[in-house]
Amino acid sequence: MMNPAEFANIAKAEEHFWWYRGMRRIMFGLFDPLFANRRYRRILEAGCGTGHFAKVLRERYRVPIVALDLGWEGLEYGRHLGIPELAQGDIQELPFRARSFDLLVSMDVVVHLPRGEEAAALAEFARVVEPGGTLAIRVSALDALRSRHSEAAFERQRFTRVRLIQAAGQAGFRVD
Repeated sequence: MMNPAEFANIAKAEEHFWWYRGMRRIMFGLFDPLFANRRYRRILEAGCGTGHFAKVLRERYRVPIVALDLGWEGLEYGRHLGIPELAQGDIQELPFRARSFDLLVSMDVVVHLPRGEEAAALAEFARVVEPGGTLAIRVSALDALRSRHSEAAFERQRFTRVRLIQAAGQAGFRVD
């Protein structure tokens, strides 16, 4: 779980701060071709934080999105942003039927789980994504890059590319 006090800091920064703007540009560079080639019908953002990225996805691609977070603090921000479908829940036990989504987005969330527990979250992601669906996941890289912010946000692990690919593959995802 993320430090609840960080929601206010994130909400203040995520629209204009350079890091968030840069991450959105990177993600749009990956998402634009996905959305150009496929019509996604139902999207889950698993670990939406304040809901800002869910709002941006919904507006940019005109798609229905469910924004889920463990912390009610983040969901309150999402409510103020006008996100119509908010859900409180744990990424290790998602409160949705199997095959409910054709795209699942999870940005910087799995890093909050203790090392080794990412397998349960990835298995849940695989359960709720329909066959042929897409998982878009972003995690913090390399333990050597941990910082005070990592500690303040309750980040518990970081990944190498190989480790993330192996974990996703073990959950049944084909990595592009």
